Amino acid sequence: MAETGIHDSTLDLAESAVSLRRPSWHEAAMCKGKTEIFFATPGERDGRRRRREALARAYCACCTVAEECREAGRMGREHGLWGGENDEERASAGFGPRSPHRRAVAAAAREARLSGLEVA
Repeated sequence: MAETGIHDSTLDLAESAVSLRRPSWHEAAMCKGKTEIFFATPGERDGRRRRREALARAYCACCTVAEECREAGRMGREHGLWGGENDEERASAGFGPRSPHRRAVAAAAREARLSGLEVA
């Protein structure tokens, strides 16, 4: 049977679409499938948040793609813990989330703006 090239180009197109949706570092991330550790549940109390973030940071400390993850969290102005950095730490570095959901995050973002750290 002769090769038409149609099947190959369809696979290439599908692989390209996947790479546009998900960065390649996602596949190597230690957190894959464990989102409940890295993102707060509505109404999460401080003590539970600190314990959850400590566990998440332990994963990040051993992860080979933590730097790429941290950069994605900063550039996307994301919520949650990305590359070992939480919302408040990103906000303090000038990369606060678009809609802060905790007062401490809003205060850190405000302080970064006042000190000229916020990145547009």
